Amino acid sequence: MDALQASFPEDNITLWVAAIDPELNDHAYIVPGLGDAGDPSLRREALRLPHPPSHHHIDTTIKPTPRPIELLAPARDLDTARAAIQHGADAIYIGAPRFGARAAAGVPLEDIRQLTSEAHRFGVRIYVTVNTILYDHELQEAEQMIWDLYRAGVDALIIQDMGITRMNLPPIPLHSSTQCDTLEPEDVQHLEALGFEQVVLARELNVEQIRRIRAVTTVPLEVFIHGALCVSYSGRCYLSHALTGAISQSW
Repeated sequence: MDALQASFPEDNITLWVAAIDPELNDHAYIVPGLGDAGDPSLRREALRLPHPPSHHHIDTTIKPTPRPIELLAPARDLDTARAAIQHGADAIYIGAPRFGARAAAGVPLEDIRQLTSEAHRFGVRIYVTVNTILYDHELQEAEQMIWDLYRAGVDALIIQDMGITRMNLPPIPLHSSTQCDTLEPEDVQHLEALGFEQVVLARELNVEQIRRIRAVTTVPLEVFIHGALCVSYSGRCYLSHALTGAISQSW
């Protein structure tokens, strides 16, 4: 595996870009300040350390050069999130302790705090889903949890309930969830006007439909490219509701 080096003395940082070796089943990394990126185990070894070694100090305000397209991976817990970091994800989305659309995949706040600390060493962003429809009696608890997530270092929230936009929120970016069932260019324009910094499109859109939406907005768009899809439509979980009797946004 070859490695290219680029030095920026004014920032006291060196970027190593590891080229992909076709004989290795591994990924290329762009890692600030960690020495020889020719070693494909670099991220794996660094993740085992509670803090970077003092002679390999990382300024976490400096981010690796992003890909033209962000590779975002889901994680149900701390271990699967670490695996995503090790294998080259640019960002990870993970469930909040409460009020996520997958109730069984809620992650404790302390685990999220630990994850953001580890991920940010590599410029990996952490997005947390708070994407159920909230009842009135849940609003205060949800608002407090959002502040806790902000203090934990989370990079953005993925939400469905527009009532969250009227809360007393910290300065944290909001992404609209696929649960919003965003299908039309007008939908995205509306979300952009509300201040959303990224829009997760409905999973059933084809490439031409996505292209039409891209033509009328500058907000970043997110699409699902791999994994299981809903049997019906994004955010309209009527079939699972009918079969299980559960509230379709929290099963």
